[in-house]
Amino acid sequence: MSSFIEAVKKIGIEKVRATNVRFGNIPLFIDKLGQSDSHRKKNYTNIGECYIYRHHSTESKVTLLKKISEKLKTNIQIEIIEAAPSINATERQRIKRKKERLISKIIKLTETEIAEFSDEERKIVIRKLQRN
Repeated sequence: MSSFIEAVKKIGIEKVRATNVRFGNIPLFIDKLGQSDSHRKKNYTNIGECYIYRHHSTESKVTLLKKISEKLKTNIQIEIIEAAPSINATERQRIKRKKERLISKIIKLTETEIAEFSDEERKIVIRKLQRN
């Protein structure tokens, strides 16, 4: 669920709806999606007894929450948390091959080399091998 929708729920759906805040010329809330609104369905999600527009950028969500806060005369703390950068399929494959080579090297260690590991290091290796 969107953090924006969660914020609206915490503030109160009806309270936010009563502010009549809009996303540009698009209503933030609508009562129902009719047949003629089929192109809109992907941009709205059901929330309580109505639908809320959910297809907007992080910056727009912040702006909307600030407008809502002003209209309700409340002080909403808004914090943007950046998502971890995603990696592409090629990078994931490279990481997987690197892990496989490392596991292969660990498996080929001699008894003497393994004996040099601390108990904690052995536990880590065992846990890693069990996951793969």
